[in-house]
Amino acid sequence: MNSSIVQLLAFKKLNGDNYATWKSNLNKILVIVDLRFFLNEERPQALASNANHRWVKANEKAHIYILASMSNVLTKKHESLAHAKEIMDSLREMFGQPSLPLRHEAIKHAYTKRMKERTSVKEHVLDIMMHFNIVEVNGSRINEVKGKKWKQMKKKGKGEDFTNEEERERGRLPRIARERKLRKVNITTATKTSIG
Repeated sequence: MNSSIVQLLAFKKLNGDNYATWKSNLNKILVIVDLRFFLNEERPQALASNANHRWVKANEKAHIYILASMSNVLTKKHESLAHAKEIMDSLREMFGQPSLPLRHEAIKHAYTKRMKERTSVKEHVLDIMMHFNIVEVNGSRINEVKGKKWKQMKKKGKGEDFTNEEERERGRLPRIARERKLRKVNITTATKTSIG
């Protein structure tokens, strides 16, 4: 293990009160050592031996990193679990209820953030990525939701920007045409009311 990774693991070990900070630090470490994919993927079938071997090695490494970053009590409790993903699921059940306000603020910041003049693009993109990471750590999957909604809209034949027929019509008609249409509806309604 790299000495900087060892320092990060030992910096603030998980004790229960610092779950969000610990998980954020652990995610950083797993990204650095190229193991972040591991917590999102299922074990491959035995037929794909190369992929299976890669998964087993990644599980062993992630298992060690996770156990090394926890307090002794939590390490003893979780060392019998075979898969690192099982450990993470257990810890999430124990400590990690998603923080809705934190997730909401991160999404809001990511979507409303504007690049300031004379700011480097790299800084701006890293800031946005950091907020998306906070959202993911707190239990959301932004890309998956967007993808599902987009597929539903395509199946229904909706436009990119509008979710139903009224919104599409409102977006395309100029203001004057909308007002004329409203007047016609009001006249028709008034006529039906006076007749009936």
